[in-house]
Parts: sequence; C-alpha cells; structure tokens
Amino acid sequence: MENTNQTPLTLNELVQYNQEALFPALEERFLAKAEFRVFKKEFNDFKNESLTNQDAVLKKLDILLLKIF
Repeated sequence: MENTNQTPLTLNELVQYNQEALFPALEERFLAKAEFRVFKKEFNDFKNESLTNQDAVLKKLDILLLKIF
C-alpha cells in the first residue's frame, strides 16, 4: 500500500536535497567545460586518424579497380 502521509518539501529542504543528493549525482554524469574540451580534442584526433586511414584504403581500392577494368 502506498504511503499517503508524505508532505511536500519546504524550500529549505529542497535546497538541502539538491546540494546533498541531486548536484553530486549530476556531476558524476556530466562533463565540465574543461573535461569536454579534452574529450572533444581526443575525439577529433581519433576521427582524423580514422578518416585518413579510410582515405588510404579507398585509394588502394581505386587502384585495384582501375587495374581490373
């Protein structure tokens, strides 16, 4: 059975809950601006390396296709 004796939080209780529970939980799940910059740089480096490798493979395939046809 559901507990119907719950009362709404006061503003002070809500502020306390946010500081003790909500904000620390959010910090674990979201990146700070500085962390995002590092992640973005690492991702761009990975993307550039991947695309460079893909370009090399496509060039080799083009050469093979030209020799076949």
